[in-house]
Amino acid sequence: MQPTDASRPNARDAASASDPVVCPFCPLHCDDLLVDDRGQTTVDCEFAKSGFGNAAGDPSIRRGRKTIALDRLDELASELGFPDVPLVSLTSAPLNQSRRWMRLHQSGAIRLTSESTASTRALATAIRRDGVIAATIADVRQHADLIVTVGSIDRCTPRLRERLSGDRSVQWRSLGSCISATHLADLLMAVRHGSPVESNDSFNAQSQDPCTHLSTARYIAFIVADDALADADNVIGASLLLQLIVQLNQQSLDPTTRRRAVLMALDPLQSLKAVLGWNGIPLPMLGTDSTAVDIRIGNPLPESPPAKLQIGGRDPGEAIAEVFIPASQAGVHVADMVIRGDGTVTLPLQPVLGGSLSDPVTIVEQFIGTSAVTGTSDDAR
Repeated sequence: MQPTDASRPNARDAASASDPVVCPFCPLHCDDLLVDDRGQTTVDCEFAKSGFGNAAGDPSIRRGRKTIALDRLDELASELGFPDVPLVSLTSAPLNQSRRWMRLHQSGAIRLTSESTASTRALATAIRRDGVIAATIADVRQHADLIVTVGSIDRCTPRLRERLSGDRSVQWRSLGSCISATHLADLLMAVRHGSPVESNDSFNAQSQDPCTHLSTARYIAFIVADDALADADNVIGASLLLQLIVQLNQQSLDPTTRRRAVLMALDPLQSLKAVLGWNGIPLPMLGTDSTAVDIRIGNPLPESPPAKLQIGGRDPGEAIAEVFIPASQAGVHVADMVIRGDGTVTLPLQPVLGGSLSDPVTIVEQFIGTSAVTGTSDDAR
């Protein structure tokens, strides 16, 4: 027996296949998707196609290599050896579920943590320490004449180029992925002194030295993905990237230059961080030395440690999750809201498919034997 939510509305009552919906599967949250009742969409995005397509299936509860039926989730929690206060790790969460996670965390029923890549953690630390001139999607779309990607932007946000370019002529250049601190230091010194970058194979500059592109642009947007910096020296690399942006802006103080350089990064944890931040609660980040988590919500990252239990997302197999329990997905099976990854706008997530799976928070409550600390799923909407 799978955990269910009998109160879930029929998906077709909430959104017609002819109405565009917001995609929940990456922090860009495109709002122009058409999805039919089989989970099919014509949008050219692998995240949307696979996400809605997989959600239309009928996933099973798995323990080890076997499909199982669960009558009592709290009994399984005891068998898995959960501590009294389990560690619950998230890679993303919509707004209303974030509020419920916060209440569980505040009540002492769980400990919340977040998962992100080493590159993302290093950049976040550098920004908290040094600050940065940041930009939104709208800023970049309206003003940028040069967009420099750092990391695998097309993998993380497949439609970002389409959404940013619009009808304007914009130059796109790439620093590549897993950039070393040495390469960034070379580029910073070259920009500072107006000299060519020697032996730099990371800019993919085709026909020109990277400094030529940077010196001729008037609005430069650095867009950073989760694999931007090399693991070996990502702390130094993050600091150098911010120094590069500062240097480009300092040069704009010259009235003959008039250049603006900004950073844009889309955060899949934007909604959860906002909810916790409004209540003065910090969100810990899972460290690289973590060997396992008790409960993971949603899909793991490539470098995520194993979990005793994964709730929702795709079944990653027993090497990553001892137990997998399917759950409803906001923006597919249930309604919710989400803050876009640049923090600028709150968007509605509408159910587009039928289904009776419970949401992840409800399943965790059942696992830890917690009565409605967070309120019912209807109350939280």
